[in-house]
Amino acid sequence: MKNVILAFSFLLCFSAQAVSLSPLTNVVPANNDVGAVFMDEVTKSEIARGEKNIMTSPVSLYIALSLAYNGAAGNTSDALGAYLNDNSTSKDDFNSTNQELVKALVAEAKPPAWDGAPASPVLGIYNSAWQSTAVSPSGGFFKFSQNYVDTLEKYYDAEVQGLDFLNPASADVINQWADTKTQGLIPQVISADALSKMSWVLMNATYFQGSWQESFYKISAANSPAFTLVDGSQVQLPTIRNTGYYAYAKSAVAETIAIPFYDADIAFYVVAPNSLKNFEKLRKDTVSQKGFWVSVISDLGKVNTERGELSLPSFEFKYSVELKKDDPLTVATGLQFLYEDIANFSALSAPGSVPTAVGLIKQDTKIVLDENGVKAAAVTTIGGIETTSMPEPPTFNMVVDKPFFFAIASKSTGAVLFVGSVVNPGLKQ
Repeated sequence: MKNVILAFSFLLCFSAQAVSLSPLTNVVPANNDVGAVFMDEVTKSEIARGEKNIMTSPVSLYIALSLAYNGAAGNTSDALGAYLNDNSTSKDDFNSTNQELVKALVAEAKPPAWDGAPASPVLGIYNSAWQSTAVSPSGGFFKFSQNYVDTLEKYYDAEVQGLDFLNPASADVINQWADTKTQGLIPQVISADALSKMSWVLMNATYFQGSWQESFYKISAANSPAFTLVDGSQVQLPTIRNTGYYAYAKSAVAETIAIPFYDADIAFYVVAPNSLKNFEKLRKDTVSQKGFWVSVISDLGKVNTERGELSLPSFEFKYSVELKKDDPLTVATGLQFLYEDIANFSALSAPGSVPTAVGLIKQDTKIVLDENGVKAAAVTTIGGIETTSMPEPPTFNMVVDKPFFFAIASKSTGAVLFVGSVVNPGLKQ
């Protein structure tokens, strides 16, 4: 099956994927589809400004928008429900499936199985809601409705707090929450000035840490293959290398591989185009399609592992994207309607509260990949404003030395946690 084009035979329906938990058969593809649209539009926006490493989190965005969805009413609720592909009979059912997704994904740290054992995987999905206790510029006030608070606490285990958003120290409190939930990877998500304009803030933080099932060797830049950048130039960068058993496939366009994490259902998937031309073609026409990573995950799940050598650049970068009202990116993602004055978020407001619409959607991400494993985190912030033994010989030698795409995803559910593209592993941004 080596030469079968596994990574690019798209599934026509999600039932082809090995998902045994029926409550997830709707929410997983909904999560992935929302993430695919977001990553596609973000990539187009970045390419227009120049090359940059990109990472977004479908699950963080989906959950954060779900928090907002529970506060929406009327046409805004209908539109956001459609955006989230909600086919449930009620919001309670929608929330229950999200709750099942989180339960299926989260993993808490466990004591090491033996001295020197790899660290067990950690996957945390955390939510919070913050309301301003300050009097608004119009002289009004804002307060979450008790029903909204109850929903967030029941289904999303959210922390709900009140802060004086006009006090600069309040931004420090919110940033500390993000810093703590992401284990220091994302220490700041909002400025005091931005917070002062908000009536409420909804947040999701998603954090993953996993050790490789088989640890890699760190190779110095001098002894590593040159990495070819998008413009054709080359740079010498440190890499990690290992010989082991992997689910691997090769086509006329690219090599794909699943690198397992220790004691985890989650794997690190790499699609490495074999030329810059194919990288550009995949980035423009293929990776952005809904179902791409589902197909990769599903197809590699059907492949027998084979022994091979893998070289991969170690990298670390952070990325931040902000959607503002009337911004071309906001319009392109299809979320402009949340910013309009006619947006209806009355379902999250207590009686007498000022009317609000979304004033900010922002996602901050960071990833660190080295010889030990991967740490990745995302914080999505939505703000509401007043509106108005003897080794066998390797059978392949995969060297990732050109721009590539990656995803961190659950093997059994197919839920995509993070997706990204690396054009320059040495660029910390």
